[in-house]
Amino acid sequence: MKKIVIASFALVVLLLAGSLAAYAGYGHGPGNGQCPNGTCSGPIIACSGTVETLTGIVAGYNSPGNGMVLDTGTAVETLYGIGPVWYWERNSMDKPEIGETVTVAVETAAIADKTVKVIVSVTMDGQTLSLRDAGTCIPLWRSRR
Repeated sequence: MKKIVIASFALVVLLLAGSLAAYAGYGHGPGNGQCPNGTCSGPIIACSGTVETLTGIVAGYNSPGNGMVLDTGTAVETLYGIGPVWYWERNSMDKPEIGETVTVAVETAAIADKTVKVIVSVTMDGQTLSLRDAGTCIPLWRSRR
């Protein structure tokens, strides 16, 4: 009987650990949401403060929640920080679909030893969703849970 209780407890612990790992993998774990694709060695050091507006067709997505590929007609831009689906849903907007035309405001950000473009806001069908705080460049979904 003692072996069954210990085995059952061990199974519950393993299931709980797996659930927590999966939960953390969907943007609920540690970190500040500023590392595209989870590959950088540190947080965003600073955003440029200069907002650039790009209009184009969504050509694809990077790993979930991290960014989109935008074809502007003259360049194909990889942009980071599109945010989690639940943030879009809570703001009564659908994430843009591949092939959809969008206008994005982006800022250049320094991450470790590289520079990327992070999405500040997305406009489509006359609606705009802000994704980052204009002053700090921190994702807004981090504080609006």
